[in-house]
Amino acid sequence: MTDTTSNQDQKLGQEHQRPQRVDKMLAPPTVGKRYLVPALRYVWDGVIDEWPVLIGIHQDPLLDFDIPHWHVDARFTSGAQDKRAREITLRTSHRIGQLSGEDLLCEAARSVALTQDPRFGGLLTRYRWKVRVCRRSHATAALRCPATEAKLARRFGRNPKAVKRGNRLFCPHQGAELTHVKLNDDGTLTCPMHGMRLQAVTRKRGRPASLQPSSVNRRGSSVSIKLRMPNNVEAT
Repeated sequence: MTDTTSNQDQKLGQEHQRPQRVDKMLAPPTVGKRYLVPALRYVWDGVIDEWPVLIGIHQDPLLDFDIPHWHVDARFTSGAQDKRAREITLRTSHRIGQLSGEDLLCEAARSVALTQDPRFGGLLTRYRWKVRVCRRSHATAALRCPATEAKLARRFGRNPKAVKRGNRLFCPHQGAELTHVKLNDDGTLTCPMHGMRLQAVTRKRGRPASLQPSSVNRRGSSVSIKLRMPNNVEAT
């Protein structure tokens, strides 16, 4: 009886534990786990909903899109949002018809750019933190856009690097956080906003892209730390 009660109390405590905010994560989210996610109340196709977004409202003259907008975080969209995005996007996009299954749902959700809406008197710039379940481990593009890739390459080069600030990584284009983005098989990171591939500073898959200490030596009051660096990457 005591063990049963203890297990029930532990489970109850876990259920009431405050979910982690996505901007505080140092590793990719776990599918099926709850997180605190920024959500923007928005009208799309006549339906008001709260869409999970990637932090960072921006304009993008580099990509010929000057309207201030947010990008949807496809890792945390609901089943109803996926269905609505799929139905509308299939009517308006020919390329997305090449996809199926989870790739189709992810790409459809990503295609929802939250821009000005006259029924709200303009773009809502304030989001609210909402509890959402992670439904997929990535939010990157399933389709590659050669025109976008060419414009980004002209601005940032063919092998751009992620920007490191402390123990976090960001995209040099619009500042999207990459700390909790899974590494690709080739050791690069794909920005969830615009699909730019960036050089990371670690080749370990599924781990936060940060420098890893290989040894720590203490002598008196001094500490010497050696960093394990991947090939062709310099410490900064």
